[in-house]
Amino acid sequence: MKRTTIAFLSILPLLVGGGCGLFEAKIVTACENVIKKRLRSPSGYRRVDITRSEKALDRADYYNYLYARESSSPLRDKLNKQFERGEVKPVTYTVHITYDAPNAFNAPIRGASVCEYTSEQGSDGGATDANVEVDGKTQLQWLTDQLAKVQ
Repeated sequence: MKRTTIAFLSILPLLVGGGCGLFEAKIVTACENVIKKRLRSPSGYRRVDITRSEKALDRADYYNYLYARESSSPLRDKLNKQFERGEVKPVTYTVHITYDAPNAFNAPIRGASVCEYTSEQGSDGGATDANVEVDGKTQLQWLTDQLAKVQ
């Protein structure tokens, strides 16, 4: 075996097992970033398990999705027409993440979160920390709720 192959094979477990995210889907990275931002001790986060799924939205699902997120009726109508013409192919991506993280007393606690991202292009490549919903809320919605609790 060539020396470069041996060197690569020796560091491959470090890249893959080390949680560097080199081969991670954007949605997984975004979801975990949001989860960590919500933890008391983000550096103590350790992924235990992850499952991913996706579901293409039919007409009724897409209408309900738009109705829940778009307050503008003309915009909803425009997007529905684009769907009818096949210009958008909405898919909802769901990631279930089980993790361990320390609580306020530094004791590890098992947590679980559901992260969702809906793409009108049919790809999870546009998932970011700002547009994924973890446990039903974007990061901005979650922060707004936290501020309301303080007041």
